[in-house]
Amino acid sequence: MAKVQRRIPRRGLAVTIVAIWAALVFIGLAVAFGHPLVRGITHLADRLPGYIASAQHGKGWIGHLVAKYHIQGWVQQNRPKLVGYAQSLSKPALTVGKGAISLMIELFTLFILILLPLLEGPKMGTGRSAR
Repeated sequence: MAKVQRRIPRRGLAVTIVAIWAALVFIGLAVAFGHPLVRGITHLADRLPGYIASAQHGKGWIGHLVAKYHIQGWVQQNRPKLVGYAQSLSKPALTVGKGAISLMIELFTLFILILLPLLEGPKMGTGRSAR
């Protein structure tokens, strides 16, 4: 912040530049880590029906594992339990979504609470009012 303020004499403009730079870095990191995760989950969701069909027909490495460990019989026997487990997993997924929104609101609040002292820092040190 101090280096930027030395080059740009107006504190408000310097704080704005640093704040925009920090926001862009945060967005860049979110995209860099989030994009591969979303792409991988989408890829899995697209190919899941094919994986299930391969497993049911005993083809591929998944079909080999299903045949070797007799998974298809176990799945048929425990179908009601598995459906219940799948339905109960939807609630934590919603909770994760709500948690992500809550986290974004908290991060925005922290950003604002950090930004305000940066703008008013010199006045707080001298005891002058903002009038």
